[in-house]
Formats: sequence, structure tokens, C-alpha cells
Amino acid sequence: MENLLASRYRLIKPLGQGGFGATYLAEDNQMPSNRLCVVKQLCPQANDPLHLPLIQDRFRREATILEDVGRGHSQIPDLYAYFNEDGQFYLVQEWIEGATLGNSVAQQGCWSEVAVQNFLIKILPTLTYIHSKGVIHRDIKPDNIILRSSDQHPVLIDFGAVRETMGTALNQGHSTNTIIIGTPGYMPQEQGVGRPVFASDVYSLGLTAIFLLTGKHPTQLSHDPSTGEVIWRNHVPKVGESLSDILDQAICTHASGRFATAQAMLEALQQNRAHAQTLINAPANFAPRLTHEASTLVAAPGPVAATDLPAIAAPQGISDWQKMLLTGSMVGAFALAAIVLMRPPSQEAEPSGLSPVRAEVEQMDLIDAPSAETPIISDNEAGIAEATSGSSSIPVTESSDAAATSDFASAPREPSASADPPEPFPETSYASNLDDYSWLSQRHVVESELRGKTAWQLDVMRNSIFARHGRLFKDSQLQTYFNQQPWYQPIYMPDEFPSSLISPVEEKNAAFILEYQNRNGLRHVP
Repeated sequence: MENLLASRYRLIKPLGQGGFGATYLAEDNQMPSNRLCVVKQLCPQANDPLHLPLIQDRFRREATILEDVGRGHSQIPDLYAYFNEDGQFYLVQEWIEGATLGNSVAQQGCWSEVAVQNFLIKILPTLTYIHSKGVIHRDIKPDNIILRSSDQHPVLIDFGAVRETMGTALNQGHSTNTIIIGTPGYMPQEQGVGRPVFASDVYSLGLTAIFLLTGKHPTQLSHDPSTGEVIWRNHVPKVGESLSDILDQAICTHASGRFATAQAMLEALQQNRAHAQTLINAPANFAPRLTHEASTLVAAPGPVAATDLPAIAAPQGISDWQKMLLTGSMVGAFALAAIVLMRPPSQEAEPSGLSPVRAEVEQMDLIDAPSAETPIISDNEAGIAEATSGSSSIPVTESSDAAATSDFASAPREPSASADPPEPFPETSYASNLDDYSWLSQRHVVESELRGKTAWQLDVMRNSIFARHGRLFKDSQLQTYFNQQPWYQPIYMPDEFPSSLISPVEEKNAAFILEYQNRNGLRHVP
């Protein structure tokens, strides 16, 4: 007959081994589904039989806390059972299918700034929840957070309190803990002397986030010899100042300098995101456009101010009023000549109600409008592509307010593209996106996948590469579209977007799509 723990749990394979015992993937034979679960075998550090009642009592109390915490939050495993058998203590918990953060970095590389910020925003409410229960995790690190396969939400596992129970010993009639719970590097100094606080978990989480950005554990990073602070920014110089400051505060050596609670850190991250969101509802162009009247004064030759005229030496002996009359006459002559020269040849054919000023305004409309044949490169868009010295230009332009920064920008476009009115936006295009184009980060696009798409669809496809890394857009219609996508997390203003976030595959795809658009006259212009 097969050996079963507690007459119901069949061990399938070991998941881990440590000084406190072992962890196994198991099957619950008393459930109709034979559901999978995790069985943790915990070994008391003291073999004295006098300790056993004390350890049993503490084990029961800690198991009760784990049951309460797990039952109240979806990102903490449920506790199914606890028991002791043959002098060993066992916990049976929910099996979370997925990869740990450590496995994720090992298999896929370091995370982007956007991904790390999203991770923190998802995990910090969990930390706030357990702290509200008076529980300090005490061993937050990459291997104790699992990205659940079903929804990619981070799940917090392996609380340290039960393991601490296994280190309980008697000292002159009083129970003491003979071990310190935590992982070197991820454990702050106050926890190292057995006095953890809520901010101790914040410290560990901050270093976990830095591991995701750098791929380096705390023991692989340098420390400032005068302050003891961890030096990590030099490994990821492109990370934004706001997130870097938040992480620096989280990993402050002294607990008093950190965020006092997980909620305080969460609020700082949300404020950082809110700052980026301020541009979402702004007009399409960040810089306010001049009114037609104001533009006319700037662009048209128009009446010339007296201060703009060259100085004219007045003959000696002319009185002041004669000087004024002479100057005024010359101003009027220049103004009249400018107006005559500016009038279009067809002015006489215009309706009688059209004034010369209105004619100038209509000319200004032509001056302001972007030409379909001549791409306009704005200063801030060009700066995005050149953010990294020596790197190739990345086409991060939008369809309406910036032009290509790659070599494809100069490709000729069919004249008909500017003559035809822009295609209407589908009413459903904002609300849904059957293809989120995430695959553009994984493989190269081919031309057959572009054929048949409208200019608007191609603009969305190309700009989704940058939206996926948290870029905001000047074009209001593009911004509105991406706001409706559940995966979109805006962070960077257009002129602050770090081009280093774009992978080589993404860069080539953006350039390929842009070249196809220019070659076929398929740039959408609202």
C-alpha cells in the first residue's frame, strides 16, 4: 500500500530543501479532483522533548494566522491543513502554478522600468494587507514571489513566521528564538538583530525590484562606505529619476528613512504615474497653437512696426513735427507695399465680404498645415531617437504631430495621400483591440501581415510598440485609443521616452512598418 502523509497526501516530487525542512508537490487523494497542493515539512531545530509542547502551540498559532491571511487575499496561497506526524510538522497549502521572479529573470532577462513599476503596484496592496493583520513577512525576495500563470499577478509565498517557530528554544524558562529569519542582502539591519518592522518588508521589496532591473542580487552590488547605502543606479542608468528615488527611499539603511508602510510606497508610485497621466486628456499638441490673427502678425509681412525700420538720418534744421511726419509717411508706404505684395492673384474674384485680413488668415492656414509631401521633424521627437549616443534612430513618431526619425522618413509619399480626406476612425476602435500586437516584441513582422490594413490600423500597430513601454502620445486620437487598452500603463512623456527600452526586434519592426506606410502613402493624418 502506498505511503500517504496523514493518510491523504501523496508526495509527487520535491520542490525545495532547506535547513528547516523540505517542500513537496503533492496530490490530495481525499479530494475528487486529486487536486495538487504544496506540502511543507518543517523540522524543529531543538530535539529536546521538553520543547515539543511549546513548538506545537506556536505552530498552531502561526498556522491559524496563515489560514486567516490566505483566506482573505487572492495573492497569498490558501492554507488547506496543518498537522504533525512522527515528530515532524506539516503545512498543506495551495499550489500556485507559475514562475518565481528569480526564474523569470534567469529565463527572459532583466525587466523594463514599466514592468517593474507595474509589479510593485500589484504587490504592494498585498503587503499592505498582511501588515494590516499585524504580520511581517520577513523573507521577501525573488524566489518567494511567484508570477501566477493564469493572470501574471504576483503571489507572495513562504512566510517566515512559521519557520521561526521551528527555531524556538527554552532559555531559563522563557521561549526564545535561536535563529534569525531572512535572506542575507535582502534583510535590513534591524531584522538582522531580530527586531523587524513593517518597513523591513519594504526594504526587501525594494531590493527585489532592483534585482528585476539589474539582474543582480544585493550581495553582488557595491555599498557606499560612508553611509552603507546600496549603489545600484550605475547598472541601469536609463531608469527614470522618479522610480529611482522611490527605490532609494525604500532601501534606505535606516528604517526611519524608508517609507514607513507599504501603503506609503504605493501612494508614491501612484503619484508618479498620475504625473504622467496629466497629459492624457490634454489637446493633441502640447504647445498651444497661436490663433489665426496672432499667426498672421507673425508670419505675414504685414504692417511693419516703426521700431523694425532702419534708422534714417533726419536733415538738420527739420522740426520735430516734420520728423514725425516723414517717419509716418515711410511706415505707411512700407505697410501699403506689403499688403499689395501679399494679396493672392485671385483676390478680385473673392466674394465682396472677404476682407484683406481674412485673406491673410486663410493663407496662414496653409502655412500652419503640415504638408503631406514634406515630413516635419519636431525637436522633441528627434531627441527621442537620439537619446542614446551612438544608437540607431528609432521611429517613434506619431501619425499627426511628428515625422519619421529613421532613414525611411525621406521616402516619397503618393500625392493622393494628402488630397484625400483622412479616413474616419471606427467607433469601436477605441474600445477594443482584438490583436494587441504584443508579438511585435517577439518576432519580425512580414509585409503580408501589413497588407489590407488601413493607415489608422498601421499607425496603431507601429505605435503599440512604444505604448507597451509606457509612452504617452501627443496625438489625442492615438492616446485615446491606447487609454482603452487594459495592458497600457502610461509613464513617459513623449520627449522623455528612453529609446533604450526598445529591443532590436521592436526597433526593426517599427522601422519596417513605417517604411511600408511611407511607400504606400498610408500615414493617417487626422
